[in-house]
Amino acid sequence: MNQERQKPLGFIDRARLAIANVLKPKAYTGTWDSARYSPHRSRIDAPMPTDFRQEMTATVRREMVRLSRWLEKNNGLFRQTIKDTALYSIGEGIHMQANGGDFEWQTLVEAEWEQECESPEVTGRFSLLESLYIICEALDRDGEIFAIKAKRSGIPKYQMIECHRVETPPNLLSDQNICDGIRYNKFGVPTQYYVKQSDGSYTAIPASSMMHIYEPTHASASRAYPPHQHAINNMRDEMDLLSMEKVAAKDNARVSRIFKTHDTSADNGDIGLGQALGTSTTDTNALDRVLGGVTAVIQPNEELVAHQPARPTTAFTGFIEHLRRDSVMGSLPYEFVADPTKAGGASVRLVVAKASRYFSKRQNIIIKRFLNPYFQYWLGTKIMRGDLPAARNWWKVDWMTTRNVTVDARRDAQNERADLEMGRNTLEDDFAARGLQFEKTMRKRAKNFLFLKKLAEDTGLDREDLFRFSPQGGGPSPSEMGKPMIGPDGQPVIGPDGKPMMEQPMTADEGIEMQDDLVGANQPETAEPNIGSGVGAINETSISVDSIPKQNQGLSAPRDQSYIR
Repeated sequence: MNQERQKPLGFIDRARLAIANVLKPKAYTGTWDSARYSPHRSRIDAPMPTDFRQEMTATVRREMVRLSRWLEKNNGLFRQTIKDTALYSIGEGIHMQANGGDFEWQTLVEAEWEQECESPEVTGRFSLLESLYIICEALDRDGEIFAIKAKRSGIPKYQMIECHRVETPPNLLSDQNICDGIRYNKFGVPTQYYVKQSDGSYTAIPASSMMHIYEPTHASASRAYPPHQHAINNMRDEMDLLSMEKVAAKDNARVSRIFKTHDTSADNGDIGLGQALGTSTTDTNALDRVLGGVTAVIQPNEELVAHQPARPTTAFTGFIEHLRRDSVMGSLPYEFVADPTKAGGASVRLVVAKASRYFSKRQNIIIKRFLNPYFQYWLGTKIMRGDLPAARNWWKVDWMTTRNVTVDARRDAQNERADLEMGRNTLEDDFAARGLQFEKTMRKRAKNFLFLKKLAEDTGLDREDLFRFSPQGGGPSPSEMGKPMIGPDGQPVIGPDGKPMMEQPMTADEGIEMQDDLVGANQPETAEPNIGSGVGAINETSISVDSIPKQNQGLSAPRDQSYIR
C-alpha cells in the first residue's frame, strides 16, 4: 500500500495539476478588499475594462432590444413605466417660442411652426405631438431612435428611423472605421449612418442630415442600449414565478374538502350525504330540515375537513414586490409607477420631486437632440427658400414644456408667487413653468382688459362688476393702493389723520413708453448654426399625405408685405 501511495504521478496527472494551478484564481494581497477572490462569492464573468463599443456589440444590443420589445408587449410594469415617462414628459406637447427678430417676426414664425406641427413627418401620418410620444417611448424601449432631415417637394421634413434599421452592411463588416452602422473619421466624429431598406439594400445618410436621439452614458459608446435592460431577467423571472404560482393556486383552490379516515379498508372513498354510512339512530333528514344544508354522516374513525387554500403566501408576495422594485431602479420611483399607497407625507413629495427631475432630463434630451436641430433645419430652409424673411438671431428659440407634476399645487403656487415677488424668478421663467409664453400671454391679457373696458362702456357697468383682476384674490391690487410716501429722513410721511400718506397710483396715461425690442436689440448676433442640406426620404413614394395642398396657402407663400395676425 505504501509503495502504491508513493508511486510517481504520470504525465497526464502532472499536466492536470499544472493546468489547475494556472486556472486557479490568485489571491489578491493588496488593500482593496473588493478585488480579493473569495470562494464564498460567485465568479463574475466580465471582460477587462475596454471601450464601451467593444463591450456592447451589435449582436448584444439587438438581443437586448428584442427582449425589451417583447416585455413592452407582455409585462404590465414595464409598459406602465414607458407610458408614464412619455405621458409626464410630453404631456400636451413641447411648444416653441421664437427669440430672434422683433415681435412681428416672432409671431409670423410661430404661426408657420404651429401649422407645420400638424404634419411635419415626411409620410404625413404623424403630427409633432405624436412624433414626440413615439420618440420618448422609443428611448425607454430601444434606448435610441433616429430622425433624418428630409425634404418632400423641397419642403423640410423629418423621417423617423427605428434603431434596428441602422446597422453595418455585410460587405463592410471588416471596415475598422464602421461600428454598428456608423462610420467615423480618425477623430471619432460620425460621418455616415447606414440605414437598411425594406429590400435589403443600404443607404448611407450623411451625419449632418441624421439626428441620433439617445441618452449618452459612456464617452466611448457608439450606440445606446435600452435603459431598463438590467430589469429584463427580473421581469422574466417574475412572469415565470407568477405563471407557476397561478397554476398552483388554481390547483389548490380546486380542492374544497379533505376526507380523512383511519380505516384502511374504506377504499371506495364514498361518504353519505343525508344518510348514514352504518347503523345509526340519527335522522339526518330531520336535521337537514331544521338546520338547512346537507348533513355529512361519517364513521367515528373518519374526519371531513374543509380545505383552506393558502396560495399565494405572504412571503411570495413580498418576494415579487422585491423583484418589481429592483426592476424600476434607475428610472422612476416604484411608488410613482406601481404602488403609491405606502408613501405618505414628505415621502410623497420626495417621490414626486425625483420623478419630476427624471421627466425634465428626458425633455432636455428630446430638445437638445431633436427639436433644436430640426427647428434650425426647418427655419433655415424656409428662409433660404424665401418662404420666411431672415431676422437677427433667427435660430434662437425657447421650448415650453408641460407643467411639472405636483401633489401640493396650493403650496407650490404660494412659494412660486413669493419667489417672483422677491425677484428670485423672472416672469418668463414663471410663465414657462406653467407651459405658457410670457409675451403672448400678456398680450392676450391686454386684449382682455380692452375688451372688458369696451364692454363696460357699452353696457354702463363697472369693469369690476364684469371681472375682478386682483393678484391677491380680493381687495385692490398694489397698483391701485399705491405705496407710502417717504420723507427726506427716510421715514413714512404721516398725514393729518395720523396715518401714512400714500402716493397716487400711476395712471395709464402716465405709463412708460415702451420701445420695440428694447432688450433684443442689444443682444449680440452669434454665428449661424450649420443646418445641413437635408436628403431625400428613404423609400419615397410619389403620392403621400404631405403632397396634398395645405388649406391655408397664405402661410406658406413668400410675402412682400408685413404679416397681420
